[in-house]
Amino acid sequence: AAQARAEVPQAAVAVHLKILAADRGLEHRFGGNVVLGVLHAPEKAQDVQAIKAGCAQYKLRGKSIEVRGIPFVDLPGLKTSFVQTGVTVLLITPALRAQVGDIVAVARSSGIPTLSFARADAAKGVAVVVSVDRGKVVITVNLATMRQVGMVLPVQLLRLAEVIK
Repeated sequence: AAQARAEVPQAAVAVHLKILAADRGLEHRFGGNVVLGVLHAPEKAQDVQAIKAGCAQYKLRGKSIEVRGIPFVDLPGLKTSFVQTGVTVLLITPALRAQVGDIVAVARSSGIPTLSFARADAAKGVAVVVSVDRGKVVITVNLATMRQVGMVLPVQLLRLAEVIK
């Protein structure tokens, strides 16, 4: 469990949820409840539990957040996994850094916003990254991806973020 906390920073989970709550495109995209798919390496199921713990007390604009783990097996089956789990937002866990670009391409083709914890992932197409650098929370937004998947974040939030165009 200690390793799960180190890889899944709870402060970053909370900030991701606040960013999702600020997304003005949220209702248009989801309608009902938010299903946060946590894409993880099969041997890292503890990452899902750490994120569930971080989401337990949150609601997004009165909507509950359902966290569903998705073990990453291969790229060809990923789109099917998204459909089967009903994912509306995808959080890519740290153990999958090597596959981030390919995962983002599949999610983007399904109109699913992507989130992660590694700052470099924004350059690979992740819509919103919340990382922790020397105890400071850093928000990085990939503007092109964000717009492509229908996210609409307030200007005030974008001013706080490092924005990649």
